[in-house]
Amino acid sequence: MTICIEVALKAEATPLIEALNLKPLSGTHLFPIYENEGIKLIVSGVGKIKAGAACAYLAGIHRDEDIYGWLNVGVGGHRSLKLGTPLLVNKIVDGARKAQYFPSFAFDPPCRTEECITIENPDHGYPTNQVYDMEAAGFYAIASKISPIEMIHVFKVISDNRAHPAKEVTKKEVHSLIYNHVDLIRSVISEMHILIDEIAPEETPFLDEFIKRWHFTTLETLELRKLLQRWHLLCADQILLSRDLLEKKTAEEVLSFIKEHIEAIPVKI
Repeated sequence: MTICIEVALKAEATPLIEALNLKPLSGTHLFPIYENEGIKLIVSGVGKIKAGAACAYLAGIHRDEDIYGWLNVGVGGHRSLKLGTPLLVNKIVDGARKAQYFPSFAFDPPCRTEECITIENPDHGYPTNQVYDMEAAGFYAIASKISPIEMIHVFKVISDNRAHPAKEVTKKEVHSLIYNHVDLIRSVISEMHILIDEIAPEETPFLDEFIKRWHFTTLETLELRKLLQRWHLLCADQILLSRDLLEKKTAEEVLSFIKEHIEAIPVKI
C-alpha cells in the first residue's frame, strides 16, 4: 500500500528524503529513487515529459506492489502570491496540449487550492492568474491511469513571482521552501494513507482483482468493498467474476451489476 512521490529537482527531494527517512533503492535505475515502507520518491528532472516518464518507470518496476497514491511535490510561480505560499492544485491545464485535469479531494485540504498551468519553458511575465509549473500535467496524465483521482495530488510552494522571477531562484531557496512545509506535506500524505486504509483490499474477497481490472474512484472503491462483503455473506457459493460481469466496461456498470444481483436474491424467512 504505497504512495509514490515525484519531484523534479534534487533540491526539492532532499528535505523529503531527510524528513521521511528515505533510503536509496538498490540497483541501477533510470531515475534516482528513494524509499521506505509505504513511500517511494523519484526524482524526474525538469519538464512534463520527464515527470510522466518517471511515474511510468516507477509504476513499471513496482508492478507487483500495491501502489495506491501519487503526490507531485515542487515549487511553482505565480503572478502575485507571496513567496513561500503552500497550496494544493485543484485544476491542471497542459499549456501546450490544452488538456485539463481535475484533482478531487476526499479530505479537507490543509492549505489553499489553486489552478495550475504546466508550461514548456519558464514564463517570467506570469500573464494569467494561475500557478506556473513544468511537471504537473505530465505527472497527472500518467498517475491517473494507475490510481483513483482522489489519490493523486499536486503540492506546490510558490518560489517566484513578478518581483522575484524564476531565473533568480536558487537551489538553496528551493530546498528551504520545501523544508519549511515538510509538516504540511506529511499531513497530506497522512490523509492519503487514511484513505488507503479505507479502500485497501484486506479481508475483502476479490477487491484487488476488481481494482486492477476496472478504474474505480475512491468513493466507488468504498462502495465496491461494501458490495463485495455483502456478496460474500449472501451468495458466496455463486460465481462472482462471471462472463456477464467481465463484459462490463466501466466501474459504474460493474457496481450496478453487483447491486442488482444482490438485490435479486430472495429473502429467506
